[in-house]
Amino acid sequence: MSHYTPFGLLKPPPRVGKKRIEAVQRALRWCETILTGTLWTLNSVRNEISLQRTINEQTIEIFPLEAAFMDLGMKSRFPPNHLPVHLNNSNACVRSRTYRPRPLHTDMIASMILFLGNADFNPADVPRTLHSILTAEQIATLPPPPPRQPYIPAPVLDSHPLTMTDEEAREYILTTPEHDWRHHADRLSAHLQPNTLRWILFEMIENRPSTTASNWAIEKMYAEINLFPYEDIVQALSHPNMSVRSWAVMNLNSNDENTLLELLKPIRYDDNPLVIHKVLTRIRGFSLSDEEKIELMIPLFELDISRNVAIIHLGHLSLEPARKFEILTPFLASTNTDEVISAIRGLRDSESEQTEQALIQCFGHDNHLVLRCLLQSIASFGPWFEPYAQHMITIPELYSELLKAIKKSYGFNQVPIIEAIIDGEPNCIVVVRGLALLSAINSNESIEIVGSYLATHESRYTRRHAAEYIGEAGHLAGLPFLRQASNDISNGVRTSAKRSLEGILKDCSVVL
Repeated sequence: MSHYTPFGLLKPPPRVGKKRIEAVQRALRWCETILTGTLWTLNSVRNEISLQRTINEQTIEIFPLEAAFMDLGMKSRFPPNHLPVHLNNSNACVRSRTYRPRPLHTDMIASMILFLGNADFNPADVPRTLHSILTAEQIATLPPPPPRQPYIPAPVLDSHPLTMTDEEAREYILTTPEHDWRHHADRLSAHLQPNTLRWILFEMIENRPSTTASNWAIEKMYAEINLFPYEDIVQALSHPNMSVRSWAVMNLNSNDENTLLELLKPIRYDDNPLVIHKVLTRIRGFSLSDEEKIELMIPLFELDISRNVAIIHLGHLSLEPARKFEILTPFLASTNTDEVISAIRGLRDSESEQTEQALIQCFGHDNHLVLRCLLQSIASFGPWFEPYAQHMITIPELYSELLKAIKKSYGFNQVPIIEAIIDGEPNCIVVVRGLALLSAINSNESIEIVGSYLATHESRYTRRHAAEYIGEAGHLAGLPFLRQASNDISNGVRTSAKRSLEGILKDCSVVL
């Protein structure tokens, strides 16, 4: 089955699972969304759209569709585990760190689009293989590379698992250089040397915080959960390291739910929001009534550090609209933007007129993130939306979400608003999305606007889409524009224009 994406057609192999395909599609849509307002330009070659940007006279080109091919196990012209990035028309060796599981290439590409999409990116975050895009002044500000550890070849047997006793293994590791501990920890068996493995993991976490060794140890704890008895996990609930506390919260298990609840209740007041989030996640999974869960969350509203987390989790409860409205509506007036956004998300899809009116009032908010959340959260936009939409055409950062909202709107003339959004907009994706809406409206006014873009827009990508949309609309007002575009300098535009022209004329002959 083929899937249309913002960057070209995707035909996943039959063996690829549905969840994997959906994850890749989401990542590609995210790539499209974050393009708005960036300095990237679109380039179309052989039905694949790439993104280009010139930085300090160096050209970077990114291929989102190639990233999708790699994520789906399809043939790609880029090496495995590398990102599909060109520097001055040649492959750039840009790789992810060896995290497990490895993130999707499409997600990493989205991060690069966001990171390099503005003029004020942080030079220190640029991969070493792309340092040619930096100026001499930017390179001078970079921190010195970490000193390389001297290479000490390990004996051949060092690649084998340790088969000695627990006591012997600990003695052996303590007599080896400290920088080799991680290597030897990989050789330890959770079955043969559990005590030594537990000891070395906590040693790395407690004495080497904020290092790759510490991160590795945390990952190892998740992978080897059977290594830790119940008592150790309970003790870890009060560990100084936030990541260890989070791990303990998520892996604390007992057949007695009341016992678990009593252990987790105090952790609600942790000094780290992530830990609180983990605690409330566990509580939501308990067989408590919604009102009992609310009672456990309400006290957290009184504390700045936990308030937003509590709002998020309460919003996920399946409460009656009136009850959820009662609890969350006061936070719509919060001075904290995160709290307002969390309350909006918690109240959406309530199908309550009272809730909808409260959300509509939030369109007077001056924060763009709040406005974007509202555009995403309201199911439909009636005549009341027109003045708000007219205001938001002055905010380019909202164009993508605004067009999606207009697609769900009714009761007013959307054409002038769409035209104002796409007029002079440098982002071709936003323009094309606007043309799609105009063609769907299918009036003389809207089709003539689409036709003007077909006739005059500099991007062949945009012109080709305009030709296709006019054909889909089948409106006679588009005929003059299609006839003109049949002589376009771009072969793709000519092909689309002729196909649309033939389709409309055929439909007209059938009607006559």
